[in-house]
Amino acid sequence: MRTHTRYRTIAAYQPKYANPIRFESGELIMLGGRDTEFPEFLWATDEHGREGWVHESKFLLTSEKKAVTTGHYNAIELTVRAGELVSAEEALGDWSWCANSEGRKGWLPNHILERVTDVLPFSIRPIESSDDTAIAEIIRRVMPEFGAVGDGFAINDPEVDWMSRAYSENRSAYFVVVMNGIVKGGGGIAPLAGGDPDTCELRKMYFLPECRGLGAGTAMMSRCLQAARMHGFKRCYLETLDSMKDAQSLYVRSGFRKQCGTLGNTGHGGCDTFYILDL
Repeated sequence: MRTHTRYRTIAAYQPKYANPIRFESGELIMLGGRDTEFPEFLWATDEHGREGWVHESKFLLTSEKKAVTTGHYNAIELTVRAGELVSAEEALGDWSWCANSEGRKGWLPNHILERVTDVLPFSIRPIESSDDTAIAEIIRRVMPEFGAVGDGFAINDPEVDWMSRAYSENRSAYFVVVMNGIVKGGGGIAPLAGGDPDTCELRKMYFLPECRGLGAGTAMMSRCLQAARMHGFKRCYLETLDSMKDAQSLYVRSGFRKQCGTLGNTGHGGCDTFYILDL
């Protein structure tokens, strides 16, 4: 059944099988037992030796242990983190075929999906030159909230006053969050200064208080990491403060792990906490 419904994941999920069964119509498959938790699914093996759970609507029995497939099917599951937005395109039993914001597709169990019925109160778009004043004011307002003032912090970077120009450079991107036509936050990526060419840095992700708790951080993180992958980076590094607990929760949910010590030469010696993510 086609659904095309938007969901938010309420828990992380990792695929259980590295090379699951997949087939087109008219192929022969061998059947095993039924799933005790999802009895409408049977264990099956295709002609190439790939195995996985197949919904009973996808085949016709020719004998007790053999069947002919009736259409396209792929048992691949989708890797997600808690808080991701996905679109469900098909439902079979207690599972949904979903696509994430990067276009990757696979099955997810329905019990980790929470339907999104509200319209998000914000939008995210690439920065424009007309946004420079607003984003500079946001950076200078938010960073002192967390004690990130003085030498060694990004608040003093010259680019703060011309962010659109700074992030128009090669392999860089910066995005703004807009609510009711007003810029309320931003975040971006750029090559890690003094680092290897495969590593980018997550930079200047800050949101005004009225933009927090709405999912903007998760959405912005997804957009930034998508840009990092599109630019060919293999790792994403960031520097923060131990006092920024909510931000660190977002980093962990997004798959970042703590890094012992600094990478590159960002010039932000005031930071005391570091994270890295394999893209």
